[in-house]
Amino acid sequence: MEKPKCPNCENNEYVILVSTGKTVGTVAGGVAGGVAGYGGAAGGAAAGAAIGSIVPGIGTAVGAVTGGIMGALTGAGVGSVAGNKVGELVDESRSLFKCNKCEKEFNG
Repeated sequence: MEKPKCPNCENNEYVILVSTGKTVGTVAGGVAGGVAGYGGAAGGAAAGAAIGSIVPGIGTAVGAVTGGIMGALTGAGVGSVAGNKVGELVDESRSLFKCNKCEKEFNG
């Protein structure tokens, strides 16, 4: 996407795309991913506990905790990336720009 010229400065050197949607999308994606990660945590905990049961007791507990953490982090990470991409598309379709030189916001 090519940056438009600022209507005040007649220059595009200081023009940036306002990225409100990207921020909101990343947060929303992270929350959705965290919820999905809860299911991943349960699955990861079960798999970790099964693997850890080779060493009964402590191995099962450590495997369950490790599997749960990995499942939750994976879900949140994937959700954040997806939300970030959706937010970028929203920002590009909105085409709201700001000139950092004169602080004017304008549509591209």
